[in-house]
Amino acid sequence: MKENKKTILQNYFKGCMDLTEYFIKKYFGNIKDVDYYFIGDEIGTVCFINDYFFNMENMVDYLRYSYSVDNMFKHNEYALKCHEKGDLPICIRDYKKIKKQD
Repeated sequence: MKENKKTILQNYFKGCMDLTEYFIKKYFGNIKDVDYYFIGDEIGTVCFINDYFFNMENMVDYLRYSYSVDNMFKHNEYALKCHEKGDLPICIRDYKKIKKQD
């Protein structure tokens, strides 16, 4: 299969948008009621969603580890507080195990 760089990048950006929209529907509800955009229009980097910021890795991990809506927001708030203090937060995968969340 011979694909060119343009096609591969288009597929990547489409996948990022599809994943972001799925994430928004799962954690924020109706996408039509949500304000979201990628910072600097750089799809696949940091996304602003209703006054929150998520990078692609975190969106993937919240979905991968099946976080509930409440637990996603709890971890996100916890991670923000850690960063404000200059501490490193527990990763999304391990936080859920440590807190014994659903």
